[in-house]
Amino acid sequence: MTSETLSIEQLLAHPENAFWLECVHRAEHANPASTLNRLRKMTTDAPPITINRNSEILDGRHRTLIAIERGHTTIRANRKT
Repeated sequence: MTSETLSIEQLLAHPENAFWLECVHRAEHANPASTLNRLRKMTTDAPPITINRNSEILDGRHRTLIAIERGHTTIRANRKT
C-alpha cells in the first residue's frame, strides 16, 4: 500500500464513490447512534481511508463524509496496489 493525500473533488469524480457516499448519508444522517454521529464527535484526525488503484473508496466512506462536512479539501488515503 502507498500513502497519499487526495483531493475530495477527485474522490467525488468517481461515480461509485459519489453513489455510495450519498447512500451512507441518507441512511445515517439523522440517526444519533450512527457511525457518522460518532465520528462527528471526534477531536483527533481519523485514520486514512483505503482506496483501490482507480481511487474507489474501499474503506472510509463515513470518514470521507465527515471530511466533506468539515470543509476539508483533501483526505489522507492508503492506496492498495
